Amino acid sequence: MTDIFYRGDSGVIRPTAVTNQAGNIVDLTTLTEATFTMRRFEDSATVLLTKTLGAGVTVENPTGGILSVKIEAGDTDDISGNVCYDIEMIVDGETYTIKEDLLISKDVSH
Repeated sequence: MTDIFYRGDSGVIRPTAVTNQAGNIVDLTTLTEATFTMRRFEDSATVLLTKTLGAGVTVENPTGGILSVKIEAGDTDDISGNVCYDIEMIVDGETYTIKEDLLISKDVSH
């Protein structure tokens, strides 16, 4: 499912819970690094937006594996259309990645 966000709006992206390969929720209590990266396509050389742990990426529910990403109004001023993002993180020395799609819709008043 593709989430929808409006260009130029501030808000929070809440991806699905972090799970391991067995499908179990990863406890983020010992999370040490997390980087959010948005691109037009997975293999695009151009990074549209990046956020890191403590600078836009927050652990909302550590034992539930839930992160959030704060998007400021200016972050998406020049972005519209389908994009993808991932959050790569390190927990107890192990690397986990969540990847999701997002539609940044143009607004009428922009």
